[in-house]
Amino acid sequence: MVRRKTKPAAGRSASPGAARPVRAAPGSAPRSPPAAAGPPTSGVLTSLVLRLLDTATALGGDRAALLRACRATEPALHDPDARLPVEVYPLLWAEIRRQLPDAPVPVACAQAERAADFGLVGYLAQQGPRLDDALRVLVRYQRLFHEGIGHTLEHEGGVVRAVFPLSAQVRSIPQVAESCALSFVAGVRLILGDVRRADGSRGPWAPLSLDLPDAAPSYEKALRAFAGAPVRFGAPSCAVALSPDDLALPARAPDPALAVWLRAQAEATLSNLAPALPTSDAVARRLVLALPRGEGTQHAIAHALGLGERTLQRRLAREGTTFAALLERSRRELAEGFLRDQRLSASEVAFLLGYADPSTFFRAFKRWTGRTPQQFRGR
Repeated sequence: MVRRKTKPAAGRSASPGAARPVRAAPGSAPRSPPAAAGPPTSGVLTSLVLRLLDTATALGGDRAALLRACRATEPALHDPDARLPVEVYPLLWAEIRRQLPDAPVPVACAQAERAADFGLVGYLAQQGPRLDDALRVLVRYQRLFHEGIGHTLEHEGGVVRAVFPLSAQVRSIPQVAESCALSFVAGVRLILGDVRRADGSRGPWAPLSLDLPDAAPSYEKALRAFAGAPVRFGAPSCAVALSPDDLALPARAPDPALAVWLRAQAEATLSNLAPALPTSDAVARRLVLALPRGEGTQHAIAHALGLGERTLQRRLAREGTTFAALLERSRRELAEGFLRDQRLSASEVAFLLGYADPSTFFRAFKRWTGRTPQQFRGR
């Protein structure tokens, strides 16, 4: 779910610091909620990695090679209380892309999603009482299930968008963006159950639209069918659009008393985690999202992080960097990804990176790489 942003085997729980889980029906709250234990480490829950591994294996992937590629072991993945380093996730996706370039892994992974895959947070989100409450839970506690990939909620033009700022490393793997968006859709469906449609019938919730930054995959038909909404490929960012009215939809089985208990456990677990991302990393992640939208200024990024500009400058200085240096690094990383998309002209890439004059971008790219954008594309 998105970071929101629930995933395979029903009854498998991955609650942070939990005792062995109680079996639960797919999408339902546990009869006996998971309990918090010793201080957890940050990273990604093993349940999320295991669901992805199981899905790829079922579609024909070489499980042993997948495990080697992501530097994980089978016993480690079956410890429901454990987390793995965040690097495991993109490494696994990269190997899946190599082995199964045309397999609908993102679609199948979303179809297998369960609340238990997100551990404590998956169960807490289902307590609502409304969808907007559940989405706030997912944003606040996303570090408890995946520290490397998450989303933000933005209100603009009468639409609510769940936006996934993807690093250059994961953006180079199209299936990751597809999986983020479809997982969000699956997670909302787990929270709401069937909803009333415009024609009066009941069925799975559907978003207004999906934005995906890469070209349509070979399994485009299956992806669109699962989304149940228009999908725009080649978009500037990865995002899911919702109607503001959706935020008032009730969760299908809220339990206020259970919600209080789960929230207390989530807060305790969050407080025990290692400190959040360094400010420089937070700025870099924001720039990946903001630059293509023309919002990559220091003022805009400081505001998005809830900081004053001077506070942001001081924090970056303590970490030995500056906003200008992070902006240049982010532009370079994004530039190489954009230039690999032959549908974008070099001038369009310059615009997406926030350059008013394409020639300024051309000179910067030559300084970074020793090549012009045209030479980079022709290598």
